[in-house]
Amino acid sequence: MRVICVNTGTKYSEWFVDNLKHMIDTYSNLKYDSFEIIRDDIYDDERGVFNKLLMFKYFTDDQNIYFDLDMLIKGDCNHFLRKDFTLCHAHWRDPHHTPLNSSIMSWVGNHSYIFETFENNPEYYMFKYN
Repeated sequence: MRVICVNTGTKYSEWFVDNLKHMIDTYSNLKYDSFEIIRDDIYDDERGVFNKLLMFKYFTDDQNIYFDLDMLIKGDCNHFLRKDFTLCHAHWRDPHHTPLNSSIMSWVGNHSYIFETFENNPEYYMFKYN
């Protein structure tokens, strides 16, 4: 299993990466083979949201779980592991906004179509989902 995070831009310092790894190692009960940090700043967006899509290009096998750097982990995270691509339901959002939240995502195998769809027209998606 692989744990993934993204640290691009200047919003989060290295402390956040170290803290996430500490919380995962100390509290999550996840048994992982690799802790991956995406640092490629391909898409120059101030929030770094679109660089997150690179994980679907880079990691196309095995069990994967992604965490945003600002997550607080206080307990077992094994219940987040999913075979099918799954992300959080944002029950707190306005009904006219997307009900999806990408702070935690989990999947097994190749979901590179997510990156490929974005990559086919990045200007459109970066404008639409700014």
